[in-house]
Amino acid sequence: MKKFALSFLALAMTVFASSQIRMTMVDPANHQIQIKNFGMMAVDISAYRMCALFDYQTLNQAPVTIVAGDFNLSSNESVTLSWNIVTGK
Repeated sequence: MKKFALSFLALAMTVFASSQIRMTMVDPANHQIQIKNFGMMAVDISAYRMCALFDYQTLNQAPVTIVAGDFNLSSNESVTLSWNIVTGK
């Protein structure tokens, strides 16, 4: 029984301690996107990739401008990004 309780506790801590990154707003008219960390751990999203017409770039290399926040998201923190649309590819 003790092993089960310890295993369950370890699993629960892993689940609750992880980061959960989600897009919470996409505004195509203003070319903005908001990304939020719903998890309990901080996470650096600068190496996360987004796709723009089959062109995958990490956020720190993509043509984005940070409107509010930064790429290092603490628990319950969000960042708003604006990106430059390149047409005619």
